[in-house]
Amino acid sequence: MTIRASGAGRKKNVVQLPKKRSVSIPPPQELLSDIAKEMWRKQAKVLTERGSFEPAHYPMLVLYCNAWHYMIMADQCVTAKAEAHPNSNGLTSEGGSGGEKTNPTFTARNVAFNQIIRAGSLLGLDPLSSMRFSASSKGDAYGEFDKF
Repeated sequence: MTIRASGAGRKKNVVQLPKKRSVSIPPPQELLSDIAKEMWRKQAKVLTERGSFEPAHYPMLVLYCNAWHYMIMADQCVTAKAEAHPNSNGLTSEGGSGGEKTNPTFTARNVAFNQIIRAGSLLGLDPLSSMRFSASSKGDAYGEFDKF
């Protein structure tokens, strides 16, 4: 007589996740540059593959991509200033009274960076939001004991 473990002959419950959609959404006219358009292509692809990109998200993604453009432009401006003024490394500029002050391009860069962070978080493009999104989508398909 052989002894078998209960459930040993049963097939595992394998849940098949839906196939990822691969839809290309062309960049809108409101994007400022090729840099912003390239970011649109990358992030729109991520969002459509997740199935989380709706027409209502377009303005937020436009804001995200244009903020990326502004941040890259500010970085290039600081780099050019650093090359022109090696003593300050682009970190400072001459103020109205002749003294040094922090380069105002950093303020523009920080504003753009904050827009990227906020818009990316709302769209689920930052790492924390992305993990939350993937955890919530898997929550319906898997039980809490499937890891064991």
